[in-house]
Amino acid sequence: MSTTICLATNYLLMTEPTRRMWEDMGARLNEVGCQLVLLSTTVPEVARSYHLIPIPYLFRDYAQQFPAAVTLGGCVTPRDFDLIENDRSRTQGAGSAHEGLAGLIACRQVARNLINTLQPGCVLAWDPSSPLATVLREPCLEREIPFTGIERGLLPDTLMMESRGLHAWSDLRTHWLAQDLPASARDLSAFERIRDYYLKARPQKYEHPDFEGGGAALRTKLELGSKKVVVVLGQFDSCGLQPRNSPGRRYHSPEFVSTQDALMGVWAHVENDPSVAVVFKPHPIDQDPYAVAKVEGVQVVRDVNPHALIDLADVVVAQFTTLQFEAALYDKPVVLLGHSAWWGRNAAYEVDRREQLPAVLRAALRREGWEEKRANARAFLTWIMDQFLIGCTPDVPARRNLRDLAQFIARIAADGRHLPPVADR
Repeated sequence: MSTTICLATNYLLMTEPTRRMWEDMGARLNEVGCQLVLLSTTVPEVARSYHLIPIPYLFRDYAQQFPAAVTLGGCVTPRDFDLIENDRSRTQGAGSAHEGLAGLIACRQVARNLINTLQPGCVLAWDPSSPLATVLREPCLEREIPFTGIERGLLPDTLMMESRGLHAWSDLRTHWLAQDLPASARDLSAFERIRDYYLKARPQKYEHPDFEGGGAALRTKLELGSKKVVVVLGQFDSCGLQPRNSPGRRYHSPEFVSTQDALMGVWAHVENDPSVAVVFKPHPIDQDPYAVAKVEGVQVVRDVNPHALIDLADVVVAQFTTLQFEAALYDKPVVLLGHSAWWGRNAAYEVDRREQLPAVLRAALRREGWEEKRANARAFLTWIMDQFLIGCTPDVPARRNLRDLAQFIARIAADGRHLPPVADR
């Protein structure tokens, strides 16, 4: 019987695709002698082949669920207050800093007990930028346990592994060996296979209405006439841009400090142009009403298909949402307002300073230098599907899938042969 544990965390809603993904992951790990233990904020309603331990998502809930862990106390550093503010920002500031501090202490004790008791051979932390991942990393480093981040990939139906974090901290931007695209990434036939899959299947990370008539139907519905359409796609600010005083925010986006700031920055440069319309779609879990934007004249839409919205666009504006990469499948120029994974590759129209925005937006609308950027965007998608992304199903045109991921985990996992059986732990 295997004694090697792969400990993973999950914050996703346990939708059917998510349930199947973890079920398949557990089965693939079993094939190579590993047991999956999932720390999950949501629990599937059906039987599963792996071990699952329910955990809270927010620090404050750890204090309530594990009150004994709070009484054990612990040291607090200035960095911890950034973690607490990041955690609070995920609920739009609900809960006090005092609750967050008690929860952080409890969460740290729970994480340490889990690592010391389970002694996993490998830890996969969902969303490596999250406060919980940061807390879980600490005991892994102390015990020299392999630790890496895991997240939904830059394209739907994929996963990616990250050694440090997301967005500007992605290995695609920061790792020395991920700087140059090989000549094979310029293979147009490989890109066409990727595009064919996504334009036919149109997989989505969140539940949205059907594509139906696509951009043409949406243009009619929104009464846009013959206007040029700038589509601004929002992201969840807590994953990279909050708290605003965090040192990491400067690296992710040195100029635009929030989705609201980026949106209104775009609007300021087109509001007096009657030939251009701005349509904005907030991130599905962003509850900001964007009332000021609506009053100013921005069309704020939520219940629309994101593929239809991209199909509608003449230009897509984004900071970190992964929908920016799907825009390349529709041959749409992207104006990039944050240091996302393809920043610096001349695959998008990049804005590094606020004063650059009018000229860059105008260049994107006119498609100046577009052929080179389109070729680079296609090459980037081809490259990441070959080298970086992991397909969640066999149909995804990525070179590697969950079986390959399981085999990799088995290779890097710390030896567990001297430990008690998994069930005992």
